[in-house]
Amino acid sequence: MTVFVINMARSTARLQRVAARLAELGVEWERVEAIDDSTLDETARRRAFSRLGWWCCTLAPIVRGQLGCAMSHQLAQRAMIDRGLDVACVLEDDVVLHDRFPDALRWVEDHLDPARAQVALFAGAAIAVILVGRELASGKSVKVLEAGTAVLFGALGLYVTLVQAAWTILGVRLAVDTGLLAIVLISIAI
Repeated sequence: MTVFVINMARSTARLQRVAARLAELGVEWERVEAIDDSTLDETARRRAFSRLGWWCCTLAPIVRGQLGCAMSHQLAQRAMIDRGLDVACVLEDDVVLHDRFPDALRWVEDHLDPARAQVALFAGAAIAVILVGRELASGKSVKVLEAGTAVLFGALGLYVTLVQAAWTILGVRLAVDTGLLAIVLISIAI
């Protein structure tokens, strides 16, 4: 599986650290040049902001760095599309990788059919788990939405896998949106 690492040119120490760790694990990877949104003029920021549809994803105002991060992930997705890749692993340069990371990559390659909903659901679960881990590693408390999202995507992925359900895109969206609504309502209640 192709592994992309998003990295800003000025973050050489981060790149060296993640490169050393991936080499230690025997994982080949490619660098994706990260976009520094502080270098964008206001017109470019507005264009990117509207193109990414950030308003769909969050009710909070975007803070410095988030737009560049999202744009950088779009570059990785563009690289996947340009090369005809159905599946790839996209990492940021501050990732902390478990010793069994190569096993997880092999498992994904062997077991997940990119045409099935489980790929998106397990990817969503993985991202949410990474966000929870990042909060814990920085000594912050875990947010209900992040923990709930990890559980929701993981449970839906397991359901689709175990039941061999052939969900349509609309079915996946409905299940995810209903679950996220429930998580938001629970977080408001507590």
